[in-house]
Formats: sequence, structure tokens, C-alpha cells
Amino acid sequence: MSLTRPLLFTSALLLMPLGLLAKPLQIYSEEWEGFTATDGSGLYLDLVREIYQPLGYQLNIHIVPYKRSLDMVRHGGGDLALGVYEQEVDDLRYPRYAMFADDVSVLMQDKWAAAWQGEQSLSDQRVLWQRGWGYEKYIRVPMQWFEVDDHDKAMELLNHERYRYYLGAGVLFEQSPQPGYRIKFLRWLRVYPVFSQTLRGEELAHQWDEGMLRLLKRGRVAKLFELHHMTQYYPSVASQ
Repeated sequence: MSLTRPLLFTSALLLMPLGLLAKPLQIYSEEWEGFTATDGSGLYLDLVREIYQPLGYQLNIHIVPYKRSLDMVRHGGGDLALGVYEQEVDDLRYPRYAMFADDVSVLMQDKWAAAWQGEQSLSDQRVLWQRGWGYEKYIRVPMQWFEVDDHDKAMELLNHERYRYYLGAGVLFEQSPQPGYRIKFLRWLRVYPVFSQTLRGEELAHQWDEGMLRLLKRGRVAKLFELHHMTQYYPSVASQ
């Protein structure tokens, strides 16, 4: 009987639906058009699928506010959070390979564009960005900076000239160009998934790096960027 039971158990496992054998993976992210969506589409989520589904993980995607996504990973409710800038947090684990690089850009009225001289033009100026983006960590000149809850509020403040410059990802600005405004490139800033500082987080980060390297070598990352109409951003990831 002792020889029969393992055989029966193994046979039962083989007959079980694959979904029941999958390891759950809790993924948290804010919703960003083209990158993460409530229906599970987007470049970031496609990269996660390509890396973890072949390893037997079942992806459970949670679209929540950005800061909550980080808190869920910090406190054990999530396995990874998406869309985190390099060196943005120091209590979560970064992998080696980034998933994207934002072209951090500045939206301004036409009348300010002619005098634009890069980062130096932000010095001592009234600058804003959406809450949680944390650009003050990456800009070396002093600014009078302010965070807003959404894009509409930022545009309202710019229109009334209460602030001169609005920082954000250029890919998002370009999706809805504003008449009377110019976009100026500032710098590249790499974007990562982050994991908990646990043994599981270490394993998942290692699997991410192995998967990204494999996909880069196969040309699959380039194909995904092409499918999402973001080919111009691929060199920033391929150069890692």
C-alpha cells in the first residue's frame, strides 16, 4: 500500500486543472494607460506574464493607488509593485533589470519654451507634478515644488500661471498634447518592479532578472515594445 498511495497521488495531480496547481502571484500597480489596465492589458503586465507564467505562477492583478501598491508589498499583502523609479524607495528590493525608462519631460506654456535651458531652468521656479512621483529626489537645483492629485488639477494651475513647469513622463504628455503648450525633455529615469525584503522577494527578483535577460536575448522585449507602439523607448531598456 505504501507504494500505491504516492502513485495515486501523482496521478491525481496530473488530472487536476492547471489553474489549481499554479502558484498565486499578487501584483499591485496604479492604472497607467498603455502600461497597466484594469482588464489586465498593458506593457508592464505583458512583461510580468512573459516572465512568471512559464514558471507556473497565476497572476492576480490589483489596480490600486500607487502608494498603496508599495504599502501592500511592504506589509506582506503583495508580491511585487510595478512602475517604481530607480532609487525611489530604500525598503524594498529592486532587481537588476529595469522594465522601462521614463523620458521625464516638462510641460510649459509656449512663452517659457524659448528660454528653456534644461534642469537649470527649474531653479527657484514653481514646479509641480502628480502626487507620488517624487521628482525632487532626482533634480539637483532648488525648486518651489508642489504635488497634485491628477493631471486635470495640474493643467488648471498651469493655465492660471500659478506654476510655470509641470513634470511628468513624456509618453503620457504626448497622448494628449495641449494647445499653447510645449514639451521639453529633461532626463531618462529607469522604472522597475519592486519586491519585499524577504526570501520570497529575493527569489522573485532573481526570477525577474533571469526572465528579462532571456527575453532580451530572444528579442521578445523588443517585440512587446513594438506591439505597444513604444519602440522609441526600447533602447533605454536594451542598454542595461
